[in-house]
Amino acid sequence: MLWKPAVIATLGAAGLLAAALPSQGLRTAASPPDVPAPAALVLDEPQSLDEVAAGIEAVTPGTVLQVVGVVPTSDGELTVGTIVTAGEDSSDVIAEHIAAAIEVSDVGADEQALDVLRVTGSSDDLDELQAVLGGDVVTQEIAAAGDETRADAETAATGTCGDRFTPVEKFYKSDWYDTEGIYRYIRHKIYWSAANLANLKACGGATTYEHEFWEYNYDRKHVLGAEVSWTSGMPNSYLDTSFADSANELGYTIGTARASNLTAGTVYTITIVTKTGNISSGGKGKVQGQKGERVPSICTSTWCIFGRGVQGISNGFTFPIPGSIGTA
Repeated sequence: MLWKPAVIATLGAAGLLAAALPSQGLRTAASPPDVPAPAALVLDEPQSLDEVAAGIEAVTPGTVLQVVGVVPTSDGELTVGTIVTAGEDSSDVIAEHIAAAIEVSDVGADEQALDVLRVTGSSDDLDELQAVLGGDVVTQEIAAAGDETRADAETAATGTCGDRFTPVEKFYKSDWYDTEGIYRYIRHKIYWSAANLANLKACGGATTYEHEFWEYNYDRKHVLGAEVSWTSGMPNSYLDTSFADSANELGYTIGTARASNLTAGTVYTITIVTKTGNISSGGKGKVQGQKGERVPSICTSTWCIFGRGVQGISNGFTFPIPGSIGTA
């Protein structure tokens, strides 16, 4: 998204950000709830998906939450998330959505090895879940002590903040996930050149990056529906909220809260699994990159990240939905 409302109130004695956020109803016909508002239940230690799913079934039905964890891969780890509405079948839904996201990421990860790190949602809902799972509810996610992000001074010194900062879109694919036609997916494989990454890091240690895919919806016909799950190989990843996005272009965005942790030449895989839209083929889209800034810099929540510039990546191409571009 290009901007977020002025939600910052004050930093209290505990150093946590207080915020009040409205909800938004974009894509109501095709999509369930947007990314839940900015509180997080940070677990004392990683828990299994089964443990967390059982806890979610115990909270008030209809509660909207996002479950986020990591799973090891041959190249490091993959961040995985899913948005779920609590209910008697929510355990099965969570497992299905997580399995779909990991499968389409095509990085050889095993969903059984997933460690859940946090659950996001409203403070009241998370208080209820905390009673079951333990952990700490914070109104914004704060960088751990001693883990503040700093730009790589040597790399940043070689770049210029105002120059091109976007990665190369090595491969893009959008297709059906299942034979029943319930889910779609988008997969990107991206990497940064040394020069472009230096330009991004030159913007400072609080710099963020978002990889944005937009499906054109001017005629209100769209192949993709609401996000149900996602993965990212980028460090410190998050699913961006679509608050205030136009209904004319439907956004599907994964970001990294700490661009300084990106590495030039490394191929990062990004996937988003969605429900199906109101047409089965013939969709078109574009890809953009957005640099941003964490305000305050210690906060890593999507609601603390503000856009500071957008550059196109599509290079004049229209991305087919379904379809593919590039070499995997």
